[in-house]
Amino acid sequence: RDLLDVLKIDPSNKEAAALLALVRERHGKSKREGGSDMAKALAGLTSPNNSSTKTTTSDGEGNDIDKSVDHSLKMIMGLLTRDVASAAMELGRRGGVSHLMEVATNTSRRGGGHRHRYMYSIQNRVLALHALSAACSHGPFVRQYACPNALCQEELAHLISESCGGAGVVSEANAADERPQQIAVAAIALLLRLVVHLDHTDEKMVQSVHDVNGSSVCRALTAGLSAPPSEDSTTCHRAAIDLLSAWTASDMDALASAAEASDVYLESVANGGSSKQSNRLSEAQMNNLKPKEFAQYKKKMYEIHKHNQERARENAILFCDMETGGLTALLDCAVSTTDHSLRREIGSVIGRLVASFEEDEDAMKLVSPLLGYTGSIPSSSEGEGQATGTSNDMLTIEEITEEEEESKETDTEASSSDDPLVLEQKRGQLVSALLLGKSEVGVWALNSGWADGKGLRELEGLVSSGNPTSMSIASEIISAAASVEKGRPLLTPLVEKGCIETLLACDNREVRSGAASAIAKLGLANKDLSSDEGEVFGLLQIAAELVTGTAKDDEELIQKTNKIKRGGGSDLSSSSSDTTAIDRGIEVLSYLCSKTNIKEEIAHGFKAQSASNSILERLVELASASDAGETHKAYGLATIFSLISVSNQTLRDEAFSKADITSEQYDQLQALGKTEEEKELDKKHQDLDPKDAVSARIVRMANANVPRAMVKLMEGSSEATKEMLVLGMNRMAVDQTVRGLMIQQGCLSACLKVEKSESPSDMEKKTWHQARHCMAKLLVTTNPGLLTVSQRMGSIGPLIQLIHDHESTDLSRFEALMATTNLASLDEETKNRVIAEKGIARLGYAMFSDHEMVRRAAMEAMSNLIPHPEMMKYLADPENIRLWVAFSREFDENLECSRAAIGCLAMASQDPKVAEVLAASAHFEEMATSLLECGNLELMHRVLVALLNMSDHGGKCKEAVISSGCGVFCKAYVQSYQDGTMASGLNFNEQEKGLLLVTVDLAKEISKLCEE
Repeated sequence: RDLLDVLKIDPSNKEAAALLALVRERHGKSKREGGSDMAKALAGLTSPNNSSTKTTTSDGEGNDIDKSVDHSLKMIMGLLTRDVASAAMELGRRGGVSHLMEVATNTSRRGGGHRHRYMYSIQNRVLALHALSAACSHGPFVRQYACPNALCQEELAHLISESCGGAGVVSEANAADERPQQIAVAAIALLLRLVVHLDHTDEKMVQSVHDVNGSSVCRALTAGLSAPPSEDSTTCHRAAIDLLSAWTASDMDALASAAEASDVYLESVANGGSSKQSNRLSEAQMNNLKPKEFAQYKKKMYEIHKHNQERARENAILFCDMETGGLTALLDCAVSTTDHSLRREIGSVIGRLVASFEEDEDAMKLVSPLLGYTGSIPSSSEGEGQATGTSNDMLTIEEITEEEEESKETDTEASSSDDPLVLEQKRGQLVSALLLGKSEVGVWALNSGWADGKGLRELEGLVSSGNPTSMSIASEIISAAASVEKGRPLLTPLVEKGCIETLLACDNREVRSGAASAIAKLGLANKDLSSDEGEVFGLLQIAAELVTGTAKDDEELIQKTNKIKRGGGSDLSSSSSDTTAIDRGIEVLSYLCSKTNIKEEIAHGFKAQSASNSILERLVELASASDAGETHKAYGLATIFSLISVSNQTLRDEAFSKADITSEQYDQLQALGKTEEEKELDKKHQDLDPKDAVSARIVRMANANVPRAMVKLMEGSSEATKEMLVLGMNRMAVDQTVRGLMIQQGCLSACLKVEKSESPSDMEKKTWHQARHCMAKLLVTTNPGLLTVSQRMGSIGPLIQLIHDHESTDLSRFEALMATTNLASLDEETKNRVIAEKGIARLGYAMFSDHEMVRRAAMEAMSNLIPHPEMMKYLADPENIRLWVAFSREFDENLECSRAAIGCLAMASQDPKVAEVLAASAHFEEMATSLLECGNLELMHRVLVALLNMSDHGGKCKEAVISSGCGVFCKAYVQSYQDGTMASGLNFNEQEKGLLLVTVDLAKEISKLCEE
């Protein structure tokens, strides 16, 4: 256990891993010679003396309880929980797989050599499956002891099908409180483990490994999706969807990391610190590869990706095959459930499955029978015309074979067996999924494929049916079609007939939310509608009503959802309906927040008529709820916060930031082709959002605890959500007045925690860049003494990285330099950290920037590193001092840079070595005299300090001051201005007069030292 704890802290500790392997080997041998805990537990499952007995409870109901088996199974689970690697391998060596499968399948060999039916309790059968699933989280166990020859997948599929049968199993359980579908859920979870380990791409050989029986998986999936209504049916449906998603996934790395969190760690223990994904190199490792090795590595990764995609496509095609019946099972499940969230999830799954078909024609052939389409499948060139309703209505003559005629009759008979309304629901659900997953096919289905072109009529029937499921499906179709450019024109007849108004008037929040989402998408796509303030504010009111609730309601929804995930909930439908309505309300708000007047309304307290809290307060409550970052609404909330804190003009500037022209230049080019009337109209509709208004919104957001909510929302969020949240923080940090509040509410600490991955994706790199820029903005004006040590020290590394990053903008680099200057001014500890992060070299690199302000900020940052020994060593190099002298002389071209450079030399000249190098510089005399004669008191003050330090050192330094004529200048300067008569005619203000007296005093000291 101690070794396991050590490896949890440091998985790369090879000595601990080797010692653990040795201990396991010796421990295993000693246990094999004696009786290990695992051996005793398995004996409890196989001993004839431990036969199951039938007992009767006080109420007379039978209850099969095998206490010995129950104890043995719990003992096995305990051993696997404590150390899954060694316990799983011992379980496999001792034949535990077959014993556990006997319990799971309700069979036994006790009392004889052949298998016969046995009466294990459902609780014990579920526990046996859980034990197998836990053992299968260890990869080597699966490949050695749970391969197809050792663990029959067909038997597992039969078990799932039998457990979902309902009545037969219930009667066998002989207990009212037994729930047989729990067996199916546990068996599906076990099958998911097998899919993860046995159906993948071998990265070493770069070839696909298919040790999963596809027909068995399909049988298990259709059985799980067809589970009859019960307390566990929704959990069973979700388990089947998870298995389907895993089996048809192309990103096996993400799947493995999600499905086997413990296995990744245990694999690293087994091979000395590298996980299953050890063949994937980090960015640093790729940078160290030679060009040929890098090309080979990229080729290998491409081939692996290609194999994974092909595997996913083959599995999807097998499941969607009409003989398999997978697609039909998904549609049956979708229309039979009252859980709106599950129905939407099924729609997403169907969309992903159909998207795996490369050609649109193949997807159309697949869905045509289910849609009731009897015409010919259009080719790619014809598909676009049919999608937009412009296809030729020419008469075509084609030959129909007897087989095709019989097939059509069979499809018609199968379709007619369903209730007409149920059939319309299935077709509508399929069209909604197609619009999400393969939009071109979805538009064709809505226009032509659905009931041979009668789809819009049937859609209208779903709307007017009054059936909650039908109206929910109709709402999803309209919302999905509004998201597709070619699908919007098809909705025009429905809008004219008032179908969307009918959906908005429905009592079901789920139905209203979909309709509101559709109106938002249609309105923003149509300039006339989007400019109608009445329409826009009507949508805002609807969205406010959809998200209305309290923090207590949110916690109850999350508790209900978690209850369902654990397998306990019959009341999911209501909670999921509320959650989905809230999601849709947030989706509508995210669309509306593209308009400045809506941003102003939300920031200044707009609320629903029946609500006590404003929309902004409600959004903060939703974002602050536990596990909010893991929900569907997280990205929408992040988008809303990010949009409110920025003007539309800034968004345009950001969009043009990487273009060859600016937004102003683009507007000028556009104006060349417009008439005066059009220009006046553009001015009238111009979106005015001044900086003061943006700042006021940001202040209100900070006072409403939006930064704290954004920090909370980052916990468990996706990379896309995290990127949007960090972008929102970065935009809020523009306002200096809220930076202190943002740091207090955790924004700085949250940005510091963003950089974790060793090999970040492109999206993660963008997030990192935004987080670094946000830290820079927060720390430019913040007193570093008010920060914690971890905040100060942790910020320096990211800031130096931002300065060094070649993709950084001049603004981000400048603000990072200013923040570094601020931190380095605090104490010696911060200076040490800057130096340790290669600060001198990277700040020196920034001194050569094309932007004057970046150069000046880099010099100021380096000046604040004085008197650190490494900085003094850097300045003692003649090549480096020559650079600083050159910058000091350029006061005519860049006064700010010259002032920073000579200020650095003035401070550094206190060191004798730096002073000697400065005196020996070829351009010292020219620099000193030009600065003394420039007439700028600030520059004169700095160069006089440097000359005073050099004169005080004596020797060559003093000789350089005298030989340059600076001593004579100082004497004449004192004689001219010490009495103040000549200064009276210079029109200096009080500050300048004070600085003049300081320079005169310095000149006196220099003159005195030169005369000695």
